[in-house]
Amino acid sequence: MNYDINLLPKSDKPLSGFDTFLIVLVALSILLAIAYAGFYLPLSSKAKLAGEIADKENELNILNEQIANYTDLVKKAAELEQKNDAVRQLQSGYTKASQILSDIEAAMPESIIIDNMAIVFENTISIVGRSPDYRSIAQMIVNLRSLDYISEVTFNDATLQDQGYSFRANISLAIPQNDAEQGEDEA
Repeated sequence: MNYDINLLPKSDKPLSGFDTFLIVLVALSILLAIAYAGFYLPLSSKAKLAGEIADKENELNILNEQIANYTDLVKKAAELEQKNDAVRQLQSGYTKASQILSDIEAAMPESIIIDNMAIVFENTISIVGRSPDYRSIAQMIVNLRSLDYISEVTFNDATLQDQGYSFRANISLAIPQNDAEQGEDEA
């Protein structure tokens, strides 16, 4: 019985107001700490994360707009480059055609008058003209055949008229294989 707890003297003194105040204050502090840790911190953390997510979504939207603009600009640049290539190809074709027509004109004797000149097929030019005599027509044919890119000059007919002869001729152009392949590659 020596160790019986009930035998110890008991204090009959009630808790003082200050002790009660301290106990309530400690309990209230613990409850506030639990409420702060259990409610406020998660809610503030959630609000902070929601703000960061909204910022990242705004950045993502801006980035998507920039990517769309960049893609559009790349497409426009490619289209413009294709148009520029087509213009360059046409310009080189016009330069060649202009040079051919200029050389054909230079090969004509001064007495011949060209009434009509047309490209009949891809490599054939048809000429309708007038000449005061056969000699000028023959000189024209010889001059045209001396040009490098003309493969054949075909004299179709000549008819006698009041002021001389009216004639028709076809010129076949010999386009080198390199130019034809280059034109296909550029297209």
